[in-house]
Amino acid sequence: MAVFCELCVFVILVASNLYKNKQFLKKLDIYRKFLINFCSAFFVFGFILVKQASAALSLPNPTREFYVNDFANILSAETKQYVYDISLELFKQTKAQLVVVTASSLNQKDIREYNLELSRKWGVGDKTLQNGLVVLLAPNERQVDVCVGTGLEGKINDAKAGRLLDEYAVNEFKNKNWNEGIKSLASVFVNEIYKEYGQTSPGEIKKNIKKTTHKTEVLFSRAFVVIVILLFFIFRRRIFFLSRGSGISFFGNGSGDGGNFGGGGGFSGGGASRKF
Repeated sequence: MAVFCELCVFVILVASNLYKNKQFLKKLDIYRKFLINFCSAFFVFGFILVKQASAALSLPNPTREFYVNDFANILSAETKQYVYDISLELFKQTKAQLVVVTASSLNQKDIREYNLELSRKWGVGDKTLQNGLVVLLAPNERQVDVCVGTGLEGKINDAKAGRLLDEYAVNEFKNKNWNEGIKSLASVFVNEIYKEYGQTSPGEIKKNIKKTTHKTEVLFSRAFVVIVILLFFIFRRRIFFLSRGSGISFFGNGSGDGGNFGGGGGFSGGGASRKF
């Protein structure tokens, strides 16, 4: 690109027959440098646009059903019909959209990045309310991800999205029970979205919400949390008494300001992912 710009300037010089005009050459040199910088910047900007466009083209387009997109061909007709029906009814009642996608390959992308780009490309959710939710299952990579629109993050934050994946889908996916896991996961998320809008979900949805976490796993996780909290308070108490005796403060002077957190856009990265 830079060589091409130099050649253009040289041709202009020859055509004008102004080699002996030093003042003109000085000005022309300034223009030459500007032109080179402009062409270089244009080339870099164009490269970025082409890269983004190619990334967008590598993502699939939604199917005609939109709410269920079984690109991996692992779902039964009954499961696809069920997801479509409850998602369509959810949209009619709340304007929120839940979309289920199965991918045959993530094209070596991180599943969070893939799902976020896909959700934005498809424009899932109401444009104003930003209330879309996309469940992405990659059976070959053995990963699942849920991408939550900013309008639903108050009800389904990252921690809750991860917990729902653990409790309603991961164990099913471990055993390749794709239909059971997808039906249960779609049902529990649709139920949460209805709650967000102060509505009661249909009875059929509640029947398909099935926890897959074993009781022993739940008890162990709860016991672990309790032990960590107890240890925290025990060590904090000991440190407090040590600091009183030595005059050292371990907790600051209480004058610090809290941090500010914020985000924007239809999908800002909210959600969670799991391997199985």
